[in-house]
Amino acid sequence: MIENPNRNSAFDQSAEAGIGGWLILPAVGLVVGPVFGVIGVVYALNLYSLAQNSGYGTMYFLELSVNMGAIIFGVYTAMNFFGKKRAVPTIFIAWLTACIVARGALMVIEFGAGAEVLAVESGKKFLRDIVIAALWIPYLKLSTRVKLTFVN
Repeated sequence: MIENPNRNSAFDQSAEAGIGGWLILPAVGLVVGPVFGVIGVVYALNLYSLAQNSGYGTMYFLELSVNMGAIIFGVYTAMNFFGKKRAVPTIFIAWLTACIVARGALMVIEFGAGAEVLAVESGKKFLRDIVIAALWIPYLKLSTRVKLTFVN
């Protein structure tokens, strides 16, 4: 690779390091996501008795468990992200992948159990998770900023 003699590579690297640029978006998501997730779980817990009366109690509990797991893994990812740990790209990709697999399995289980209303909601979240992963996994693997930021 030919280096541009007019380019100060040390300056360029320091300008690209840090949580800035496109990394602002996952940073915001990692802060806001768990907050909204906990609010959603609290709201869902208030509806649990209604779900039990409709015969979907087990499916509802399963969905709450998946949501809680996603929140806990998201908080773990955020702690590493803001600590600028070297493993962040791997952890972030694992979190995105786990969300897709869990939502997909949940959707299949819910459809199989005849809980179509819950399955449709899981399907929406499943598609959302696929889009998010399709955007962020390549960025995490290829971005110079990611390589320069997560070094601890």
